Amino acid sequence: MTRTKIYILSILMSLAVLGLIFFQLYWIKTAVHLKEDELSRNIQEALVEVSRKLEKQEVVKFNYQHNRFTYYTQITDVPGAPFPPAPEMAPVPLDSLGKKVRIENGQIVVDLPAASRSTPKMQEDNPYQDAVAKALQERMRHRHQVDQLYLRQFMAEELSLKKRIDSVQIDTLLQQALKNRGVDADYHWAVLQGPRRQLVYQSTRTLPDTANLYQAALFPNDIFRAHSYLSVYLPNQTGYLLSRMSSTLASSALLMLIVMGCFAYAVQTILRQKKLSEIKNDFINNMTHELKTPIATISMACEALHDPDLNRQPGIQDRYLGIINQENRRLGQQVEKVLQIARLEKQKPVLKLETVAVHELIEGIADIYRLQLPAEGSIKLQLDALDQTIQADRLHLTGILNNLLENAIKYSEGAPHIDVYTTNTLLNDKAAIAITVADKGIGISRENQEKIFDKFYRVPTGNVHNVKGFGLGLAFVRYSTEAHGGQIKLQSKPEAGSRFTVTLPLTQPLHAKS
Repeated sequence: MTRTKIYILSILMSLAVLGLIFFQLYWIKTAVHLKEDELSRNIQEALVEVSRKLEKQEVVKFNYQHNRFTYYTQITDVPGAPFPPAPEMAPVPLDSLGKKVRIENGQIVVDLPAASRSTPKMQEDNPYQDAVAKALQERMRHRHQVDQLYLRQFMAEELSLKKRIDSVQIDTLLQQALKNRGVDADYHWAVLQGPRRQLVYQSTRTLPDTANLYQAALFPNDIFRAHSYLSVYLPNQTGYLLSRMSSTLASSALLMLIVMGCFAYAVQTILRQKKLSEIKNDFINNMTHELKTPIATISMACEALHDPDLNRQPGIQDRYLGIINQENRRLGQQVEKVLQIARLEKQKPVLKLETVAVHELIEGIADIYRLQLPAEGSIKLQLDALDQTIQADRLHLTGILNNLLENAIKYSEGAPHIDVYTTNTLLNDKAAIAITVADKGIGISRENQEKIFDKFYRVPTGNVHNVKGFGLGLAFVRYSTEAHGGQIKLQSKPEAGSRFTVTLPLTQPLHAKS
């Protein structure tokens, strides 16, 4: 898959995920608004219910206090004056008439038996019908009188709002009304009166002046009094709504995290596969180059040995045989590196521990590489470790030093100048020795320092093979160092050189010995 296709696929997947997240957030916002509207409706209905109950209770109380009044024929104009009694008359039991009395076109009509309707004269002069009509008219006149009495009573008496309602009663009714509608949030209530919203009752010391107050009119049928209101405020309305939707929000958040995690994992997998593909191609190119050179050299040497003219020259056969032998060893070493890394990665290596004098080993390896340096190059040793005898696998430790010195030579421009240091230190509170190989070569950029110990990874140089190798040397160094219970650190700057420090414990655990 090309880089362009990967970018296009990543962009499309990103847009799809962002779209899903957007719609999910929009759905959550809509759900919160619906819950908020439902809460507002329930609270408003509860307030109206409490207001109606308070008004009904006041009417019942007022009727109970005036249940001794009798029917009057007229109302005097003097406030508080007694009313003359109405003339006595026998009450007519209306219930006994059943459905025989009805009102039609504003007239009271009594349905009599068929025999009574046979003569129109009897219908006009029926005393039973006259009695019913008088009783109904008397009751209507009484209702009018009572209404006038109520009106005069409310106009004459100036009852304060505190005398008409009780705070305990309001709190009980409001709590029951909210509970019946499934509202169990913490709330504060207050009774306000007049256009200035004068505070009459309150359930808390401080009631915020906010637009989130829910209000309903108290005694809405009052005509001559200033309007009063029952108000409710939820101090933590947002938290209450979120708690009611906690399961929904949690599931939505979990789904979004899963989608985002899967998307990130997919993108990471695609990029990793792309990276592995590039590493594989680079490894194949490097391996082809590294193997092709000695093969070509061996092929040319064999052809030369078949030339009879060259065979007549003294010593020429031994020279070409030496070249063939040298290139053959080189091929073997390259193949062995690949196989060695595969074995180290597949399972933890079994170390053949023995007592190794580190300084002696370093001096021997340094002498070998000094032969490969130009006259201007140098390898300086500063072996300051007092305790330099360790338990280690000599072959692995030799491979570590060989790879570090080989890289220091290969990645130095011009004549290499290499310094090797040893010091005693502590590793996990245990005695250890630190071996440092420093060069003044091209250095390694910061973004490549974290990847330099990965197998097959080489600092990108395009398709230029001026530096030989498979990208396996430092991977072997890391595997071998960690197998000994040590650690490796890198300090490097471009154009300023690199500094590799391998720290190894002086002794190994008993289970590491073979």
